[in-house]
Amino acid sequence: MILRPFIQLTKRLIWLAQRIVCALIMNKILPVALAALLILTGCARTYIVTLSNGQQISTSTKPRLVNGFFYFKDSSGQDVRPVLSSNVREIAPTSMASPPPGSQFKPVSTK
Repeated sequence: MILRPFIQLTKRLIWLAQRIVCALIMNKILPVALAALLILTGCARTYIVTLSNGQQISTSTKPRLVNGFFYFKDSSGQDVRPVLSSNVREIAPTSMASPPPGSQFKPVSTK
């Protein structure tokens, strides 16, 4: 009988310590993990540069405009010769780029 209140108090203290440790871990690790995830997904974007003649170039970096020329690296990471800005029709992330003119794939609606 004398040990029963002591055991209950010990169980409550253990439960409280577990809650505090979990809260500290979640408050420190979760925001850091989310920030890292956002930073990494933002850096991993590839772009499609569509030229005025219809040629498309896949880039591994976001094109930079310097003195009327776009500078970027191709998908293999090699520097591409600068492209005059008047020759660029569209710069878009890969997921939003329009298909090249005369492409083989033509979507078919299924109604």
